Amino acid sequence: MNSSWRLRLIVVVSLLAGVTQFGLPLVRPAAAFAFFLVCPGAALLGFIRLRSALTDAVLSVALSFALTALVASATVLLGRWPLEAGFWFLLALTLLCATVQMLQRTNRTLTV
Repeated sequence: MNSSWRLRLIVVVSLLAGVTQFGLPLVRPAAAFAFFLVCPGAALLGFIRLRSALTDAVLSVALSFALTALVASATVLLGRWPLEAGFWFLLALTLLCATVQMLQRTNRTLTV
């Protein structure tokens, strides 16, 4: 998958999921599901160059599930269960990874 399309998709789905937390109750489940299914894993996999789009897609979903489970486990171990905090943490991590990748691409194009 082309990394520019991946980054755009990650940013759009992440922002949609974040915005729907403040309203749009009919769209919120679909946006949150799409975000949790793909975005955290795809954002982290952007740092690794994979040659196969299928491998990229499967690992994005698997890594997203693993990150979500890790954040949920951490909140349980801390003795609190703020559902929104886990979502906002994953959203911030996803957007941070996407921003770093965009800056790396911009830096590469400026130096070439």
